[in-house]
Amino acid sequence: MDDAAERPIPNTEAAGPVSEAVAGAILSIDLGAIRENYRRLKARAGSAHCAGVVKADGYGLGAAAVAATLAAEGCTSFFVALLPEGIALRKALGPGPVIHVLNGLPPGSENEAVEAGLCVVINSSTQLTAWSEAGQQAGRKLPAAIQVDSGMSRLGMPPAEVEELSHKPDSFDGIAVTLVMSHLACADEPAHPANERQWLTFERLRKMLPEAPASLANSSGIFLGPAFQFDLVRPGAALYGINPTPADPNPMLPVVRLQAKVVQTRSVEKGQASATATPIARRMRSGWRRFRSAMPMAGTGAPPRLPGSRTCGCPLSEGCRWIRSYSTFPPCRPAGSAKAIWSNCLVRHRVSTTRPAMPARSATRS
Repeated sequence: MDDAAERPIPNTEAAGPVSEAVAGAILSIDLGAIRENYRRLKARAGSAHCAGVVKADGYGLGAAAVAATLAAEGCTSFFVALLPEGIALRKALGPGPVIHVLNGLPPGSENEAVEAGLCVVINSSTQLTAWSEAGQQAGRKLPAAIQVDSGMSRLGMPPAEVEELSHKPDSFDGIAVTLVMSHLACADEPAHPANERQWLTFERLRKMLPEAPASLANSSGIFLGPAFQFDLVRPGAALYGINPTPADPNPMLPVVRLQAKVVQTRSVEKGQASATATPIARRMRSGWRRFRSAMPMAGTGAPPRLPGSRTCGCPLSEGCRWIRSYSTFPPCRPAGSAKAIWSNCLVRHRVSTTRPAMPARSATRS
């Protein structure tokens, strides 16, 4: 048995912030790019209000900082996934903005949501009953968004449930319906027939519910045109630089840049063995780079591709280092210097989280 596999892995994150010299990598977050992306999406949304989705701690970039940036641009409506996220965001933003909790509430947590002044997204008749009772107990109407399932089969009331509620208007006692919403499944494929089917289903279902503003478009849905934008759009991924129109050039600015440290550069002669004893087929310059957990190892099994680079015969190197061949890599590149891995590392790859990250420095600029 490998003794190394039995030894506990040091929790380097517990050590706290480290200097740039010590860091194994540098992650830069450009809040100015988020600001500009919001402006572009807002302009594209026309008369619809442009909300901001900051779930999962602002897609991992810091919900409080991202939301404050969006609020400065006039955003007054935010979406998180979980109740604790909503409570934390309320503390960060204060009493003004509307904060929606997409998943609804765990049973018994209604009082915490009321105290934080959150707008609950109702996804089932069970959640509706609990929120109605909370409103009647509070002696006032509590805000809620009603989410219907228009064809994605994810969160939301199925059509049969909506139709049943349409005959029970007292189900909404104690509730002020402020939004009726759904979510598009294939908005990143404009010609997909599911888009029109969902639009028609959403139109039918929302007319069965109390009259309220409507929201259907996510990031990609904004680009389907005014018919899909309704009263409010809910961009998430596009705010952070992910392309909402995959078939076309990305209209968004990159938000995140990930840089890893160069450990060593050297020239390797043709025929010399590589890290796995595989003979190298040509003379090249190689660069050993020091990074581990943020590489997309779990999804692709291969290191990221950099401009002007090729792998050197074996895509995977030992431990937490990658060896790369760089046709444009300066031979005098000093050890310890940083080289960009991604200009925007928020890509749809699975990321290995089985080992704690090496010390990394996070830099945010506005």
